[in-house]
Amino acid sequence: MNFQSKRFIFELASPKDSEEILNILEEDDFKGNISICYTRRPNAYDSFMKEGDEVHMLVCRDTHNSAIAGMGALACRMAYINGKEEKVGYLFGLRIKKGYRKAYSLIPRGYAFIHSLLEKMGIRYIYTTILEENKHAQRIFEKKRASIPHYEFLCNYNVYALKANPRQKSRTKDGFTFRRASKGDIPEIIEFLNAEGKKKHFYPQITEDLITHNCIPGLNYDDFHLLFSRQNEILACGALWNQQSYKQYIVKKYGGLLKLLHPISTLLPIAGYPALPKLDSILDFSTLSFWAIKGGSREIFNVFLNGISQCANSHTFFLIGINERDPLKDLLDKTPHINYSSRVYLVNWEKSIKVAGDFDSKQSIYIECGML
Repeated sequence: MNFQSKRFIFELASPKDSEEILNILEEDDFKGNISICYTRRPNAYDSFMKEGDEVHMLVCRDTHNSAIAGMGALACRMAYINGKEEKVGYLFGLRIKKGYRKAYSLIPRGYAFIHSLLEKMGIRYIYTTILEENKHAQRIFEKKRASIPHYEFLCNYNVYALKANPRQKSRTKDGFTFRRASKGDIPEIIEFLNAEGKKKHFYPQITEDLITHNCIPGLNYDDFHLLFSRQNEILACGALWNQQSYKQYIVKKYGGLLKLLHPISTLLPIAGYPALPKLDSILDFSTLSFWAIKGGSREIFNVFLNGISQCANSHTFFLIGINERDPLKDLLDKTPHINYSSRVYLVNWEKSIKVAGDFDSKQSIYIECGML
């Protein structure tokens, strides 16, 4: 499927585009207090294809030289909306190559191509994120324009980097048991995560294939950790997911307070914070993914987080993401951390109505940090 013009065509990427996609990804750093190069080595195309049940990688190609002028990706997966299973889309990886960034007409045509894919798949709910510090992108996409879909603000989303601490004194109370999952736990994990997950919009549907058949690269049943009650009932569950084999974050520069702290960052763990990585190093972390707490209990969350901190010892730190309006967020705020924020939007081609109006306002939003 091509959207033709005199010079540019829009089409789906192929494996042979991998090197060029990687070069575009690494052209820019995400700016802020920490300047990060977000990359997908060794094979960018394959990495993008791992991001959903079905992934469409779009490229805009310059027919004068066959170069990729821009790109973006749409990942489709099953998730819960209003407690029911829905196929949802996540729009991400939007980039325009240096030298083409004044070709503003490419943006509407790219969105038209994506919309044609969505119409064929019958997907209504599409979300995307923009870093809080990326004010330029916010100004472009939050302004309502006839030529592109509306970006309908949904929530602020916070990602916390917490220090892995295997030597931390256990705060596990009598009556709780924390352990790594075994193969025999799989049916209970699926039942628990779906029961709790359906209470939140966009929580991924959990299936046996997802956990056991490498449907999600780098994730297996024994990456999950469980907290049990005295009656052997699951109270909390989540997976420590390592994705470094196919996507990486490289530290390029520190700014603000972090620039001042970097020379003495080896002292930060004494205060409970993760040490600041060396410049040009790949961030060494796992992500707490597919996590759920029974009834949203603050006590259970505290005990579970303590257990996770002690089990994440193969990495310097671990990440956890949470919706700003989640009642558990303040417990993370009180824990020594480094964090960054994003704005989550529904991408709305209908424009005349607000898609968020479909959502039960009593339910919270869950965005899977490992799938951003």
